[in-house]
Amino acid sequence: MSDSIILKSATKWLLPLLLVFALVLLLRGHHEPGGGFVAGLTAAGAFAVYGMAHHGARFSQILRVTPTTIVAAGLGVALSGAVAGWLAGETFFQARWTQLGETLAAVKVGTPLVFDLGVAMVVLGFALLAFEALEERHD
Repeated sequence: MSDSIILKSATKWLLPLLLVFALVLLLRGHHEPGGGFVAGLTAAGAFAVYGMAHHGARFSQILRVTPTTIVAAGLGVALSGAVAGWLAGETFFQARWTQLGETLAAVKVGTPLVFDLGVAMVVLGFALLAFEALEERHD
């Protein structure tokens, strides 16, 4: 792979832009297409572009955690979203909602968002593990 100054410069802007786009996809997924899976893939794509530009820089250097930790935390977050209804005396995966704020800008947040966040983390972690394995094999 060539040492491209253009790609390195572009990733300075592309990484945060794609991560914000992944967040938009995550939040949009409850009312329109999108959600945790596609948000995780978009975030993984952002880190893949960064890795290509910086010759396989370890993702744990950027994130400060290992991809395995992201997968484990994502499983815990997804499980907490799934169990919340059950702990409240309803069925497993029963959605629970709460309202944040009392003003005109009040936001309803529910367990489906928590579950989607966990899915996004698991997908991101597994994709980063795959990218690192491919990079090690390439060396």
